[in-house]
Order: sequence, then C-alpha cells, then structure tokens
Amino acid sequence: MMVTGTKSSGRGTFLWRINPFEVIASIWKDVVEGSKVAVPHAVGTMKTSHGSVVELELSVVLYPSEKRLVVKDGDEVHFLFPVSPAEGPEGLYVKLIEALGMIA
Repeated sequence: MMVTGTKSSGRGTFLWRINPFEVIASIWKDVVEGSKVAVPHAVGTMKTSHGSVVELELSVVLYPSEKRLVVKDGDEVHFLFPVSPAEGPEGLYVKLIEALGMIA
C-alpha cells in the first residue's frame, strides 16, 4: 500500500492509498501507440474517501481533437483529458492531481 500526500491546486490535500504510477504504467504503452493516429485521452474514475484516493481506474481512448471533462459524483471523480507522450507518465500524474483540485 502506498500512502503519499499530494497538495491539489492549493485547495486541499489528498493522500494516495494506492500507487498511481502502477496504474499509469499499465496504460502508458497505449498512450504512446495511440498518439501515432489520434489524440490519446485518459478516461477513468478516482474514488475518494476522507481526503484519500482509495481507487483509480484508468484507460485510454482516442479522439481526433482534445476534449476535457471532470465531474464529481459523490465520492467519485470521473475524468477525461488529453495525454501527451512528450509529458511522460509524470504529466499524466499532474493532470490527475489537477482533476482532484477541481473538486476539492
């Protein structure tokens, strides 16, 4: 179990109870391959509980142009945003933090 604190856009602090980089690594090949034909987007859900991210579901979809959406539904944050291989896995991690900051 990974427990790290992350400041989210100055609005709140979230602890990661899971390792987000393991989840990001599991889709990274799809991000890189998909970028050759369209704009890869991360789509998924983060489940929060008492200021902690306890679950992260993540996959890649391809669109011809950039789209963004972040929605809070109870203790879940649903998101869709473009991902650039040039920004590396760290760039995707930063976007996840920004998505949490939008709902904090």
